[in-house]
Amino acid sequence: MKTSSKRKRKQAKPLSLRTYLIIGSALLLAVAAYWWLIRPNIEKPPAISVDQTQINFGDVQLGTPISFKIRVTNNGEGPLRFKETPYIEVLEGC
Repeated sequence: MKTSSKRKRKQAKPLSLRTYLIIGSALLLAVAAYWWLIRPNIEKPPAISVDQTQINFGDVQLGTPISFKIRVTNNGEGPLRFKETPYIEVLEGC
């Protein structure tokens, strides 16, 4: 018999399901670490709040000066900008 110097090459085995699960879990953990640790800080958008939505003085005689104070607060972290000019509506009661 003639001995051959060539060796049989072993065929690579396909990856098992367990290997795919380990690789997928590692990728998922890497994405989660990026999301929680490395991502840029996201600010809360600006949010306006007003301490009074209605002011009722009751019956007031014409020509009587009236004043009031309201507090407007930005509860968000970004700058508060108005898209339109704010306005006050005065309603005539019955």
